[in-house]
Amino acid sequence: MLTASGDRTAAGGCFTRSLTAVLRSGDPGLGERLRCPDLRSVISGHCPAQTAVHLAFDGRRRTTSGDEGLWLAVNTSRAWQESVLTGHLAAAEIERLTAAYEPTPELGRVVGLLLTGARCVAVTGASGSGKSTLLSALARPSVAESQVPTRFLHAVLFLTPGTTPEQIVADLAGQLARRLPQLRLPPGPDGDHGRRAAAPDLFEHLLLDPLRALGPGHGPVHVAVDGLDALDPVDRDWMLSSLKHLLTDDGLGWLRFVIATELPENLPGCSATVAMTRPAGTAQPPASPEEALARAADGAGARPDIPAEVLGLPSDALRALDAAGVSSVVELVTLSGRELLLLGVPEQVVKTVADRLYDIGLSLADRTAGQVVLEVLAATGGTPLPVRLLGAAGGRLGGPARIPLLRDVLTQLGPDIHRIAPGEPHERVTLAGTRPAPSRAAHRALAESIEEAAPVAARLHGGPEQAYAEARQADHLWAARRYADAVACLATRTSRIRAHERRRWAAWHHRSAAELGEDHPVTERIRAHLTAAAPTGGV
Repeated sequence: MLTASGDRTAAGGCFTRSLTAVLRSGDPGLGERLRCPDLRSVISGHCPAQTAVHLAFDGRRRTTSGDEGLWLAVNTSRAWQESVLTGHLAAAEIERLTAAYEPTPELGRVVGLLLTGARCVAVTGASGSGKSTLLSALARPSVAESQVPTRFLHAVLFLTPGTTPEQIVADLAGQLARRLPQLRLPPGPDGDHGRRAAAPDLFEHLLLDPLRALGPGHGPVHVAVDGLDALDPVDRDWMLSSLKHLLTDDGLGWLRFVIATELPENLPGCSATVAMTRPAGTAQPPASPEEALARAADGAGARPDIPAEVLGLPSDALRALDAAGVSSVVELVTLSGRELLLLGVPEQVVKTVADRLYDIGLSLADRTAGQVVLEVLAATGGTPLPVRLLGAAGGRLGGPARIPLLRDVLTQLGPDIHRIAPGEPHERVTLAGTRPAPSRAAHRALAESIEEAAPVAARLHGGPEQAYAEARQADHLWAARRYADAVACLATRTSRIRAHERRRWAAWHHRSAAELGEDHPVTERIRAHLTAAAPTGGV
């Protein structure tokens, strides 16, 4: 709620007039969405005779900033409408990173190198040194007007674990097409699964060929890439190969990249490097939520090696726990009864376990709604999870299933999470800081939720749930020990980039051989798919 307080006169309606003007015309200094806490400071500056007050609640108590998913209007200022961030999924994250940004010498060096013809600039440094913030400032020139020209970037990729090559190609091509009217994108390859083998390579079809058609004399086009190191290894290898291809193509000398990485040796095509150092006093990343996920009874966490057999459980109960992959007391006290049921433990065995733990002063975990949400997010491998899937999986574990209640919990979790496009139907959520070890119950809950919300049969309909399923469904099925279903998922959710498809099957073959053995039937099925995959061609 945003209001003006006090018993004085209304000061000529200044509060209302200022609020209306900002809602109508926007404000170049604010973000893509106009929110009450941002407008409070604007109105206070316009109306010194009135006191703008912002009141916010997170479902339990009053908070300072409120729910970032609640906003009043889209920012219609020209600066935002012409920004590369308009409609960008990472807009909220870039706003967060640049909220109190002060231009640095490194920013000026990056801009100077790109303007003087460098085809690739690697921004290097340890995690937390400011690489992402620098790239965010390039994407939002209003926070560094003295160093970054308006409309400097033509595209910005904020990559996350689970971002697939197909998503990267489509995102980059779409952003460039919006900023370069002369870029003509062809129709996408035929989406019919049965004819994919004959479809053109997506990288060449949707990106490389249209860029080449612009000709060698085109003006400079600047692209920023963040999160390269966070990609899954197979996807990162493909990305590095694709970047090398773009940077060594003589006809694309006008295409220039600035790339954030902790491993500059992976970018031999970058002729220039700008090193970042963590400035004194820089805030460290938020603490890991692992403690919230691992609450157990007093002293249980200090005895991780005590086997479940010491509880004196019947043999059928021990067999059921072993089949569920639970072998120690510390594992039992970090699981709830609902999670044991989800892992396939019979209800009567769960009751027996709970009674025996009670006898010795321990108990099964009683998860709060926030702990359930964190547990589900821990199983995503860092891939941003659509709120619809988060609610569905969390509901299976006893957490909030309804989206309004879930968003209250997300607000309460605050710095433990990052929200992408908060409040939007396509909102996605990921953990901040270090990720704890995921539970198999969470993997199973996510696998089942994907099968309901994003079935393979509806793959061509798209949407955030399908995009997540493309990246992570097979991993969740595998972690839930549904190996045959995982292989079937991989065979159906194929990549339209031929070189990446073969790399993907090779990585899964290595994983299966290491975990199940070279002669396991599942490994042999994956080996057959690897053999049948198209030879590496293109990029």
